[in-house]
Amino acid sequence: MGGVQFHHIKKLLRQLGAFIRLNRHQFPNRLSCSIILAASFALLHAAFADPPPPPTEPGIFLNAWHFNDTNFLSFWGNPPMAATGLSLAPSWEVNAVMIVATNALLQYREIETNGITTNIVCQNGTIYLWFKPVWDSASIGGAGPGTYGRLIEMGSYTTNASIGWWSLYLGPWGTNLYFGGQTNGAGSTFLSSSVTLTSNNWTFLALTYSPSNSFLYTNGILCSTGSGSAYFPGPDVRASNGFCLGGSLGSVNLALGRFEWIRTYNYPLSAAWVSNYYQTVLQTYGGGVGPLGPNGPNGPLGPTGGPRLVAAPQGTNLLLTITQGTDGIPYDFFRTTNLLGNNITNGAWTWLGKGSNGFTYLFSSQPRPNAWYVLGTPLDSDGDGLTDAYEQLITHTDPYPPFKVFITQPDPQALLP
Repeated sequence: MGGVQFHHIKKLLRQLGAFIRLNRHQFPNRLSCSIILAASFALLHAAFADPPPPPTEPGIFLNAWHFNDTNFLSFWGNPPMAATGLSLAPSWEVNAVMIVATNALLQYREIETNGITTNIVCQNGTIYLWFKPVWDSASIGGAGPGTYGRLIEMGSYTTNASIGWWSLYLGPWGTNLYFGGQTNGAGSTFLSSSVTLTSNNWTFLALTYSPSNSFLYTNGILCSTGSGSAYFPGPDVRASNGFCLGGSLGSVNLALGRFEWIRTYNYPLSAAWVSNYYQTVLQTYGGGVGPLGPNGPNGPLGPTGGPRLVAAPQGTNLLLTITQGTDGIPYDFFRTTNLLGNNITNGAWTWLGKGSNGFTYLFSSQPRPNAWYVLGTPLDSDGDGLTDAYEQLITHTDPYPPFKVFITQPDPQALLP
């Protein structure tokens, strides 16, 4: 094989097979499958140049919660153990969950009933979350949450550490963040950091931890370091109670705010990966100190401030002109005759083709009067050759897949977890 080491090929085939199996639900049509197969053959071809062996991944993505449906399902489709007193509010993608009611409780399992899907680990991992409080920190004249508001929690805090506990939480005045735990009569605050949060503004928080240390990031910037995650509930408590978002069991210790885009990993991500993730979300959905809402200027479906379609019906024909776009950039045309619910991705959309700014295009025999048209930007977050708009409206695949196969050492400045 021209000097190629056979064990490299075997290892590559196993990785490609695992990648396709893990992502089979994301590629329901032949177009997507053909792209994956083409990429697979390309990687196999590259292997014949005798590349270095792939690096060993330090861990895996576990799960994510985007709260885009009324059942509060996880990325893998798992429901919560308990969901009461919650409401959905518009967010930059679709929805965020609001946890402010006196009876609010959002509780998920540590490990799903299938015995395979692990949602969170206490000793070694990463947690991403976006938080939008309904209060200001006391340092800028606000009142904070008024309690030790839990962002995420397992077990229950007690004065004698008799149950077991593990949490990332806020101080009552909203001026400090803490990461701590308890078990078997002992406990510790692993990490603490000052923070200033503003009402109705998103803040991105990332916590990475291992048995030896912990790191807290706000808006992609390291703000505090601490000791390792040494104390946490035992397996029985974790199995029976799972973990809570935005508060504690019994609907107490509420953080009082909206939560969005929570992700968990079973290894501590690097500072570069945390920063890249934050910057990519800003670039995709709008900037400032955080995404500004569902109409961010760089959303994948071209919302307010972006390129526009000007429609001119002529009988059963339709003239569509692209305005306010960027010259030389191709934009996707989409059409549906059936809008469902409050989520644009629910409809059955048809891709009509691509067009450039300033041009007028004729589409013959278009349905009237109940037809809707939308323009998609060329953003392709996962680099698979399909725009984010196409994946969301046509293939219904995730434009931000958590799994990647690396043949050579990845550049942490260029790739996201």
